Amino acid sequence: MKDQDQPGLAREASGKQQLGLALRMLLTRNGLSHGKLKALYEWACPGQGSWLATSQISYVRTGAGTKGVGSRVLDALGQVNLHLAQLAGDDSPDVKALPKLSVLPEEFEDLAGRAWFLRHPQTGLAINAGDLFMVLMGRLVPAELDQFAGFSEREARKLSEALALLGQQWCAERGLLLLQGFPQLIKMYPSDNKTRQDRLRLILAGVEVFTPEQFTDELQALSIFVGALLGRHPLQPAELLDQLHS
Repeated sequence: MKDQDQPGLAREASGKQQLGLALRMLLTRNGLSHGKLKALYEWACPGQGSWLATSQISYVRTGAGTKGVGSRVLDALGQVNLHLAQLAGDDSPDVKALPKLSVLPEEFEDLAGRAWFLRHPQTGLAINAGDLFMVLMGRLVPAELDQFAGFSEREARKLSEALALLGQQWCAERGLLLLQGFPQLIKMYPSDNKTRQDRLRLILAGVEVFTPEQFTDELQALSIFVGALLGRHPLQPAELLDQLHS
């Protein structure tokens, strides 16, 4: 039997993709860049060394390559998840056991009371480093993650087209052509990244569509954007999908 045909290796490859998706969700749902996630770890785990570099975050996030994910990286990500749970007010045993830390840095104050974290699918408890190893080995899928893991090219296209229609309808209701409405639409989009803004313009115009990975990465921003289009507070990702599917 060839190595690539072994069930265990296939499961591990799937787990690596799941871990990448889990990390993308932590980043997008909490509005964290790679640098800010590293800074959050350094605040949460002072004196534990440089166990989480931005290059490692990028590697895990993309799920690319053949190099293994090291135990130190899993430990660091597990600690980050527990501290995000703590910021959210969760009372899982591992969260309650965390040591007291210095005052929360100003750059993370917006996470207090609303941070998103990975949960165990059976217990609902905050996931720790050991659970992340199970994710990596394809033996555990965090709660909520499975509903975002199945975006196909076809579904990403349909969701992109639904988003374009929603934006164009918003403009039409105000007597605006899409080109005229772009400045207001972009103001509702919670990112000042020019590349992302330009991509959103093309998608709203129906010229391009999101790839599955792009749509996953944009979940948090699009939840805020569509909520603003509807004159509502930011949507939950599941609400966003329901809205675009309707």
